[in-house]
Amino acid sequence: PAVVFEAGSGPGVSGAVIAVQPATGGVATHRFTPSPAHFDTTLDMTCSVPGMQGLQLGPFQRSLPILGQTFHMRVIGVPPTSLLLGAYELELPSVPPLSLGCGCLVTLFGADTVVDLLPFAGGARDWLLPIANIPALVGVGIAAQGFVVDTANPCWLMATQSGRIVPGL
Repeated sequence: PAVVFEAGSGPGVSGAVIAVQPATGGVATHRFTPSPAHFDTTLDMTCSVPGMQGLQLGPFQRSLPILGQTFHMRVIGVPPTSLLLGAYELELPSVPPLSLGCGCLVTLFGADTVVDLLPFAGGARDWLLPIANIPALVGVGIAAQGFVVDTANPCWLMATQSGRIVPGL
């Protein structure tokens, strides 16, 4: 087939690849639009108490946030005596980070935030986030943040790492 690239039509629109080939009774046209699905971590929001390894939040085995699927994140650097809480909400523009003390910041606004307790002690913990099959969510940012809490630590909050999830098709 002949293949052409059609540029995006506005901000945030990446364009499409169009393939044209002969077909029975005419020409068949196939349009392939790249998915906006991606996940990014914000490393400058990481904090931890002195002597503790930084928390690392990331997609597991190249997992992508696709509508109707479960996005698999893995968190490493969690001490065995602690709890891990995972929080997420629809991203709001221009929200300044809030200081939680002990050098930690939170980037979640607190409106309709969903919090999950992620069980198991120490090492890596898996965080499974179901992405609803709602077309209006395509390209809408979701703020995610993992929090390590340990009552034996004077700060309680020991580490945090934030990320940005963008669902796609």
